[in-house]
Amino acid sequence: MKIKQIKHTNNLFKFMLEEWKLIHPEHYGEELDYSYWHTQRLYFEAIEGKKIIGGLIDEFFGGVLYIPEIIVAKKNRGKNIGGSLIKKAENWVKTHRGHEVFLYTGKNWTEKIFYLTLGYQIVSEVPRFYSKIDFVLMRKFLD
Repeated sequence: MKIKQIKHTNNLFKFMLEEWKLIHPEHYGEELDYSYWHTQRLYFEAIEGKKIIGGLIDEFFGGVLYIPEIIVAKKNRGKNIGGSLIKKAENWVKTHRGHEVFLYTGKNWTEKIFYLTLGYQIVSEVPRFYSKIDFVLMRKFLD
């Protein structure tokens, strides 16, 4: 046996899909179509006039949305732009058979309070995470 790193190939993709179909019902009790398990990258932007004032990038997989990035222009913070971006993403999740959103944020960052006010709960602390800074994992169930 030899293990090597490769670029995405159709052969590997086909193998993974065929094998997953064999164990999928055993793990989840039903077979869900592959699009449910294929990662979709989503982008939402807030625009004022012709200028972007906020953005959210996320990934949807298996009914769960992960938010790795949300940024609101510094001079526009506190105007519910971030909340509106997240609400738009949450509504998208609900209409695509999703049930949960999760994210990481700095343990001592003010953004943690922002997410708590939106109904997110702290699941665990993640010490020395990105750039060796303490983070928290937060999630919100949508159903």
